[in-house]
Amino acid sequence: MNLEHLPLRILMITYRRAVELDLDKEFIQWIRKEILERESEKEERSKKANL
Repeated sequence: MNLEHLPLRILMITYRRAVELDLDKEFIQWIRKEILERESEKEERSKKANL
């Protein structure tokens, strides 16, 4: 499955629901990793824009 096509907002909702439902830990970590990567990219773009 490829998470790149999903908006960050949808990933955040999916992550919250997965934790609430106590789904597979590996699945939760996979989503968390993607969220952290995107937030990092977003932060980098923001820093570049402010220079």
